[in-house]
Amino acid sequence: YWPFFTGVALTAVVLAMRVALIAPIRKKVFELFYYTHLTCFVLYYVLLVLHGAHHGVLSSWKYVLGPLVIYCIDRISRLLRNNMHGIEISPNSAITCGNKIVCLRIPRIFNYMAGQYCDIKVPLVSNVQWHPFTIASSPHENEMMFYIKATGNWTSKFCELFKDKTVFDGDIKVHIRGPFGSPAQHVDQYEHIVLIS
Repeated sequence: YWPFFTGVALTAVVLAMRVALIAPIRKKVFELFYYTHLTCFVLYYVLLVLHGAHHGVLSSWKYVLGPLVIYCIDRISRLLRNNMHGIEISPNSAITCGNKIVCLRIPRIFNYMAGQYCDIKVPLVSNVQWHPFTIASSPHENEMMFYIKATGNWTSKFCELFKDKTVFDGDIKVHIRGPFGSPAQHVDQYEHIVLIS
């Protein structure tokens, strides 16, 4: 009976992950999607090890342990890296440009090249969401500039956050990871290139 119950539980876990993956749910309530996947990920592997028991002896853990260790090392290193570039900025660092655009200016915290982008997370908007934005300032400038347009839930909340600056008690925490390369970054290193638009 044990394989039947763990098999049913595994199917339920996969279905819960699939439901949270539906686009309207994922886009409207990203945190629900994120935490469902995080919880179900742990449950899935626990149930998988129990499901692989043969005559009451757990043996499938040997096949699951290696990939899980690699995943945990990657996850821990990403958490450490992501928290390295957390900075406090003044609410005046973001200037609204019209109704739907905010220009975010932060001190340059690393060197970058023209055309590169960074991922930005603002815990006041969401503690789990990272969003990519092109660095709009030149590499020789002392600050990094990002233009953020309100097009989705996260960007709309971000723009709303900076519309009324009287609500802030102090500085705002912003996390940045990058820089990441642009597609045309190494174009001058090749004799022939193909451009697709």
